[in-house]
Amino acid sequence: MIADDDRFFRSVLGDILNERGLTTNVISAESGAHFLMLAVKRFRQNLPIKLAILDIIMEPLDGVATALALRAVEQGLNVPQPTPVLFLSAARLDDATYRLLSQCRPARYLNKGLDATPDKLGPRLDNIIGHLFRPEHQQT
Repeated sequence: MIADDDRFFRSVLGDILNERGLTTNVISAESGAHFLMLAVKRFRQNLPIKLAILDIIMEPLDGVATALALRAVEQGLNVPQPTPVLFLSAARLDDATYRLLSQCRPARYLNKGLDATPDKLGPRLDNIIGHLFRPEHQQT
């Protein structure tokens, strides 16, 4: 599932994930609140979310707040495994945000970069998503 307030970037990101074989089904949300609504629906149907990709800079609910709320929803609905979260942003990661991200494990951060073209972003996504799904990042 992807949450990003930029419709074009959501579309490009979904295309990259599909083309690289990283997913077969992309669910997109235009905000953190919409993402959480979709997540609750999936969890109530006993459907997992294999990966959450969240833009950090969204309004009114940013990506970090969305991830923290996701963790609360997972606990409240007794979801057996926390959803891996990939945070994306064009902004640099500061210490305060880094500390918040550590509360959302398993999680990783990827700077979109100034040149977030599909050719450049695709390999970076492969790498970072691979890290998220390594056994040492999964909680039991």
